[in-house]
Amino acid sequence: MKINTSIATTIILLFVSQYVVSQDFNFSQFENAPLYLNPALSGIYNGQHRLLINHRNESVDVLGDDGFSATSISYDTRIKTSKKAFIGIGGNYIKSRSGSLDFGADSYKLSAAYVYNFSKDPEQPQFISFGLDFGETQRTVDLMDTRWPSQHDGSGGFNPNLPPGNPSDFNFVYPDLGVGLVWEKSLKKNNAIRAGLSMHHINKANVSFLGNAQNLLVMYSAFASGEVAIVDKLALLPSALFLKQGKIKQFMLGSSARLYLNPKGILKYIQFGTWIKTASSPTTSAANTMVFLIETQVKKLLFAFSYDRRSSDAFTNNGLELSLGYTFN
Repeated sequence: MKINTSIATTIILLFVSQYVVSQDFNFSQFENAPLYLNPALSGIYNGQHRLLINHRNESVDVLGDDGFSATSISYDTRIKTSKKAFIGIGGNYIKSRSGSLDFGADSYKLSAAYVYNFSKDPEQPQFISFGLDFGETQRTVDLMDTRWPSQHDGSGGFNPNLPPGNPSDFNFVYPDLGVGLVWEKSLKKNNAIRAGLSMHHINKANVSFLGNAQNLLVMYSAFASGEVAIVDKLALLPSALFLKQGKIKQFMLGSSARLYLNPKGILKYIQFGTWIKTASSPTTSAANTMVFLIETQVKKLLFAFSYDRRSSDAFTNNGLELSLGYTFN
């Protein structure tokens, strides 16, 4: 797709403004992307090693190949330090792309959490976890498909061999730092509650492509989730997520139902859920988004698929999301 310099600059400014002023992207399956959600979740799961892959496509029905996409790959494990505590450590790679110029960000982060069980009842543990993540993010824009006034041949044609008019370097790296806190309590079988708070981009790095000062806004997140047994093998899993970055707010609320199958069989459980998600700013309020989820576990392999459906008078904006996970030992 060929565009002239004024359109290129406009698009660049548009995406810079979007990333600096608005919220970061987020996964609808936020509990299946724990290290992206909150570093204090590092190491909190049943197992010794965990590998998770998340992929999201958004707005492809509106923008086609220029829609938004994001992929996250994470690994975490834990090291026992005492009978009551362990340290969770992990790493997370996030790649996101959007627009005809492939405006993108590649993040590499390490996370660590100290998890302490302060319950006196071994059958109903209660944890508190404090976590940190730190790393760097590289932001890029691909200008190979742009046309500049200096490349016009003077006869109404275009000569790609002439030097372009790139105004500055559109590839830079900045550090990123986040903190998180999580509390979790297990009750009787298939009953539990978890809640957490986190702050991302607390170092407020400069993310301007144009050399001026545009600091990344701190993103605050709060979540709560639980499991409530209904009958012997059926449980409800309600959850809620709140995000705030600058003047943009997003809220997500809903629940899924999980049917436990044979614990010694191949298929461990099957789960269906729905959530409502809404976002707002001082000047706009986005249409509500409905999220539909199906999830299952085959032996140690987690598979989850969700579909976001958002409608407004102007357009319909849909999203697809896939999560895969594997827990070792």
